[in-house]
Amino acid sequence: MFELPSHLGQMSGLGLLWTSLSGAYVIRGIYQAVAGSSTNRDFAGEKGILRFSKHPIRRHFIGLGMNGAICIAAYNSYCFGISDFGWLQGLLDKVSNPGVVTTDEMSCLVGCSLLFTHTLLRWYQSVYINVFSSSCTVGLLDWLTPNLYTLLAGLTLVSDAPPLEGKGFGWFNTSTLSWRHAVGVALFTAVSIHDSKLQYQLAKLRKNRNGHVVSEDHKMPKGGMFDIVSSPQFLHEIVLHASIGLTLGFTHQDWWLCTGYITISQIVRGLGRQEWYRKKYEDLPAGRKAVIPYLL
Repeated sequence: MFELPSHLGQMSGLGLLWTSLSGAYVIRGIYQAVAGSSTNRDFAGEKGILRFSKHPIRRHFIGLGMNGAICIAAYNSYCFGISDFGWLQGLLDKVSNPGVVTTDEMSCLVGCSLLFTHTLLRWYQSVYINVFSSSCTVGLLDWLTPNLYTLLAGLTLVSDAPPLEGKGFGWFNTSTLSWRHAVGVALFTAVSIHDSKLQYQLAKLRKNRNGHVVSEDHKMPKGGMFDIVSSPQFLHEIVLHASIGLTLGFTHQDWWLCTGYITISQIVRGLGRQEWYRKKYEDLPAGRKAVIPYLL
């Protein structure tokens, strides 16, 4: 637990982590603006001590196990009164503010379900849809932060929830449902469906008409949202996390700090990719040269 000025309250270890990562991406964004896009190094497959290969399938598989286990623990504790998750609660007490509860059981269950669904979709896309470049590398920050997110996103979600002590409300209590849950789930569903279409669209850039992978080159996507926003998949990631935050409530400090990290990191990555597009392609759609779309 970290003491902040009285009007800000207290920050947990998880909150400090997400705030620090957000700050790291702000610094990177400033450096990127001054020195030029770092995306060139990624797409060029530059090698080095602090350059790493991307392993999204492995990372999403680990996330599937982590978030699935946390989702099962929450359902068992809140719905079935099973109190065999002291090990998980002990871990939560070390990285969060023990005793601080800013969301209710139902909100936590809805949020856990959405996060697990999001992880499952990302795993499915990485295995069956996406076509990754074997030559692409990433720097230390872009390698470290996704792995930390994979391990800690689920813990962040349940950090401000009621303790997993088997003292839940029973199987289903409609009295705790609110408009936030309905709007959050609807927004999450709509954006997830549209994002899946974008993933198919990106994969087609490296496939022929028969669906066979024929290239790993980086190409500029066109059509649909890609004519307005350079990287709408980054924008989707931000909205998806905000929709989960909506179901949890606006007082869940750790999750909104995590969403802040997602927002800043995606914007910085989007700026780098936009700059790379501008340098590489002369026929950039007019809509993507505007000021606001330039951000993502």
